[in-house]
Formats: sequence, structure tokens, C-alpha cells
Amino acid sequence: MHRSCMLSVRAILIAPVCGVLACALVAAGLRAQDASDSTETPEAQTPEAQTPEAQTPTQPKFDWPLPGTVTVTEHATKNGKTMHMRYQVHVRPREASKDGGPEDSDAKELLVSLRSFEFLKLDDMDLTKPEIREQLAPALALSAAIPDLVIDAHGAYRGTIGMDETIRRVVAELTKNEGGHGDAKAAQMRTALESPSMRATLEASAGQFWDAWVGSWIQWDVPAGKQREQSTKLPLGTFAMPAKLLAQNLGAVDAADAGGNEGYVKLRTVTRASGPEARKAYADYLAQLFATSMKHSPEAKTFDPDKIKEIDIRTSVDVVTRLDNLRPLSASFEKNHVVDVEGQAPQRYLERRVYEFDWKE
Repeated sequence: MHRSCMLSVRAILIAPVCGVLACALVAAGLRAQDASDSTETPEAQTPEAQTPEAQTPTQPKFDWPLPGTVTVTEHATKNGKTMHMRYQVHVRPREASKDGGPEDSDAKELLVSLRSFEFLKLDDMDLTKPEIREQLAPALALSAAIPDLVIDAHGAYRGTIGMDETIRRVVAELTKNEGGHGDAKAAQMRTALESPSMRATLEASAGQFWDAWVGSWIQWDVPAGKQREQSTKLPLGTFAMPAKLLAQNLGAVDAADAGGNEGYVKLRTVTRASGPEARKAYADYLAQLFATSMKHSPEAKTFDPDKIKEIDIRTSVDVVTRLDNLRPLSASFEKNHVVDVEGQAPQRYLERRVYEFDWKE
């Protein structure tokens, strides 16, 4: 297996840590609730969407099997490479005695764990061959460090358990080939990732996949065939970035497109941050990072917030799910970020992840 293949696998796995800014923007955009200037407009309506029943949305309810397991197949595209992988998602009640969970039994917090990773393909390369699986053993070990998510009884993301171990393993992976300089670089990286502002960013980014699956939809109230646009604020450290959030209910999904099952709907959110106020918030946030948690990076010495001339940060999230249990059939999100820096070519970040769910009860 080529070294570039191994690097692609590693890059996709540790993206939630290395791409913390982009990930945090996604997570914040999905969970932002402090909206104003909300407007509702009709979407292109299907016959189903025009019925009175379709116009009145079902109150969403989180109702996954507890304890329960669902198999997820994920297709992750980043840096022009597409990784196809499969893993098990386990949901179970949180036990206070083991991990410091709430003593109040009425809190009913749950833990979400991603386990049993299998790497299937990288583009057209079969990764299931024994000789390749052996080479991927370090990447599989890294996948085991993904922290557990804490969610409440309604399906809302609350935080993680195990982020310290994730940071430790990621730092070790990124510095293992640094030779005699590895210890110093690892110490600097740990200091950066464990700073309060970066830690908060990591915690926010860790829940991005859960928000795409469940969290974004637990308070959904946009009727079928309608869309609603609202102003919102994306928290960035101590700053807030103004953005627009468009929520669309694309209506009922034909049973033929849902494995022969009735009752599924397709929902979408599109978040966009651009313009002078968003640019300033973004630049100020980066300046704060370079002055604190990333002060040892080479860029910290030359970073000038005034050189960021324009940003265009867009995130699109789709889900096909049932509102009566929020068990998705499929979900996806796409991040497309462009930052225009004076004297440089526009910096682009593009990532897309598609999830397919296999519910077996």
C-alpha cells in the first residue's frame, strides 16, 4: 500500500481534531437557536406536501432502541479522496458510578459510542485485503480513541467522555515521526489542544455527526413544502459570527426510495456566514487562537487579521428520517469554506460525509 494511502486514511480519521475550526462552525451552525428575523416561504410543493396532514409537522421524538446498536456505512470525501468505512453505533444509558455521570436518576443521560471500525475502500482501492488490513492496524487503533458522546433523553448533544485520551492519541500519531524533536512538538500540541478555547472547539466539533443524524431535528417545526430563513450567531471562542440559517422541509420520501418503508421525510439546513461582520469575527477569533493556544505555530508570528479580506463559509446538512423516532435512513453534510487572504490564493476547505443506516431489530 502506498504511503499516500495511509496518510489519506489518517487524515480522514483525525479530521475532527486537525480541522477543529471548520468542524466547530458546522456544529455551531446546526445547534444555533438564538435566531431572529425569521421568515417562512413556500417550497416547490409535491402533492403530498399540499395535503393538510403534510402541512402540520409531527412533533419530533427521539426514540432509539435502548440499549441499541445500528450499523453505519460512511463515505467521507476530503482532499480529493473518498474513504468508505463501516462501524457500529452503540447507544446505552449512562452510569454515574463509572464515569461521573449525574447522580440524579431522572437525568437519563445516554452514551453514544462508535466502535468496530472497518475500512472498506479508498477511492477504488480495496482495503479489506488481509495484507492491507495489517498495514491499517495503527489507523484502526486510532479510531478506538474517538470519545463517547453524552446526549440527553431527548437526543440533544451535551458533550463527550474521553476527550483527553483522544488528544493524547492524536498527538502521538502526529508526532511519532519527529525524531528527537517529537517530545517538544508533542508538548506544544498538547498545550494548544488542551487550552480552554480549543477544548471548547473540540467539544463542539465532536458532536457534529450526531447533530446531522438527530440533534438538528429534535425541535423541527417547519411544515412540509416550506422553508424558513433566520439570522443566527455562530459562537467562536469569545466571539460570535453572524450567519443565515435556511431550514427546508422537502416533504415525504417515496417508499420506493426508502427501502419500501412509509413515513420518512427529507429535511435540510443550509448555513452561510459571509460579509464584513462575519469576516471580522472570524479574523478576531483566529487572532485569539494564535495569541493563546496556537502561539507556538509558525503562522502565529506573521498572522495579521487585517489581511483576511473575505470569507464564505457554507454548510449543508440533509437527513432522511422519521419524525416519530428520529431514526435516520440516511444523512449527509457538506462543508465548503473559502477564505480570501491578501497576497495569497483563496484558501478552500471542502469536505463531504454521507451516512447510511442499517436498522436491524
